[in-house]
Formats: sequence, structure tokens, C-alpha cells
Amino acid sequence: MGRIAVVAVLALVLFAPAAAGSALEEVADGNVALREGNYEKAVLHFNRALALEPGYPAALNGLGQVALAQGRYEEALQHLRPLTADYKNDPTFLANLGIIFKYVGDYGNAVEMFRLSDALLPDNPPVLAGLAESLLHQGQAQEALPLSRRLAELDPARADFHYLHGMAALYNDLRDEAQRSFERTLELNPAFAYAFEPLFEIYYAKEELDRAQELAERWCADQSGSGAAWRAVGIVAVRRGDFPLALEATRTMLERGRVDLNLVQIITKWLRATDRPTEARELWERVLLLEPYNISAKAELSR
Repeated sequence: MGRIAVVAVLALVLFAPAAAGSALEEVADGNVALREGNYEKAVLHFNRALALEPGYPAALNGLGQVALAQGRYEEALQHLRPLTADYKNDPTFLANLGIIFKYVGDYGNAVEMFRLSDALLPDNPPVLAGLAESLLHQGQAQEALPLSRRLAELDPARADFHYLHGMAALYNDLRDEAQRSFERTLELNPAFAYAFEPLFEIYYAKEELDRAQELAERWCADQSGSGAAWRAVGIVAVRRGDFPLALEATRTMLERGRVDLNLVQIITKWLRATDRPTEARELWERVLLLEPYNISAKAELSR
């Protein structure tokens, strides 16, 4: 029994990791753990480095990278923002800081960080994507457009890059270019949720009703819980004069939490014209349930 205990103790000694001798070694071990996705171990090493050398920039950077990887953006910003001067020549650090600013909605600082990173390492797709997206959020669509074009050229197999370019083109009123980009997005990723609505609106505005209907039906099949998808089915059905289908789509749209007052008004007029006022009232009651302060719904229900 005693011999077994001694062997166990020896085993613990033999396999115990040697203590790191410096903050630099702890950071190196933390970076390895971070790359492996072992965030708990990474934090342990980075904190050890800070215990050895308080305020050590590389350790604070490591803690910021862990927080970024785990989606804790405010915490990541607290660690990384004070280090900007230390890492002003590191394009990866600047890009990560730009990503954090973007996620917390500080698009002005995001643009600045992405621009600094791009100046150090041009044509880095994640940086171009972050910069273009942040510029779009700031209303600078004209400046975002050449960036998104370049992005789609650099990595033409990325559906999200084509979508981003589609949005940049759309905001610049280049509908044909936007259409091609959204179509390419859905070719690469048929379930890319964000591309359905802008592409549908382009088809509908161009009165390409066959393509609009086909896309709306595909959208509903892919995302049956989307009120926007059922709205699309409804407005195409109205344009085609298929009011029974439009009624079904409108009801489903409201059940899914989406309100389109124009569509509801058209359908309720048809219901009243066909002597179905109770069904018309039910639609407006549903609208009022979703939007308790909706003036149009209150006016319709007071009739």
C-alpha cells in the first residue's frame, strides 16, 4: 500500500509541468493554449505573466484575445484599447481591435483601426470586410463600394463577401450589380438568410414577378418562421390577383410577428368586398396585438 502511494507521488512529480521562469514564457504558453482553443488554460498563463510582471502588454493582449474569441467584446475592449500605442505596427492587433469596435457599435473607431491595419497589410479580406461593413453603417456607401468589389475578387468563394458587396452596390443604387451579387451569394450558400429580402425587393421593383414569386416560395421553404418571407409571398400574390393565397400569406406573416400595413389594408378591403368582415377584423386585431399603439389598426377596429 505504501509503495503504491510513493509511485503515485512520483508520477505526479514526473508529469507536473515545469514552472515558467518568466512572463514571456507564460505568455508563450498562453498563446499556444489560445490557438488550441483552451481558453481557461490560456487565461491561467496570461494571469501568471501579469503576476510576474504587472501591466505586461503581451499578457493583457492575450486576455483580450481570449475575451474576443468568446464574444465578450466589452471585456476585450477594456484589455486591448489601452495597448494601441504598443501594437500600432501590428496589423493583426489593429484588425482585432477594429472587429471589437464594430461589434460594440463604435463604427468610427472601427473604421480607424481597420484603415491602420489595411495600411500595414493591404488586401487582407477580413480587414476589408470589416472596413466596408463599418463604412456602410456610417452611411459612407460610396467609399465602401470599391472595398467590397475588391473583397469579392480576392475571395470569390465566400458567400458573405458577395452579400456585403451586394449591400454596398444597393446603397449606391446599382441595382443590377447588387442583384448579381445577391444571386451569387445564394448560389454559393442557398440558405444565406440575409440575401433573400434584398434580392426579392429588387425582383419585385423590376416587376419580375415570376422570379420574385419563385424566390419568395424558396425563402418560405427555407425559413418558414420568417414573417418577411410570408410578406413576400403575400405581396406577389396580390400583384397577381391571387387573393386567397395572399390572405393565407398575410395571416401567416402576422402569426410570425411581421406587420405590413399596406398588405393588410389590401386584404381587408377584399374581405369586406366579399362580405367577410369578421375575418377582416381578425387581421386588424392581430396587428393591434403586435403593435398596441398602431393608429391604423385602432381606426380600422373602430369602424
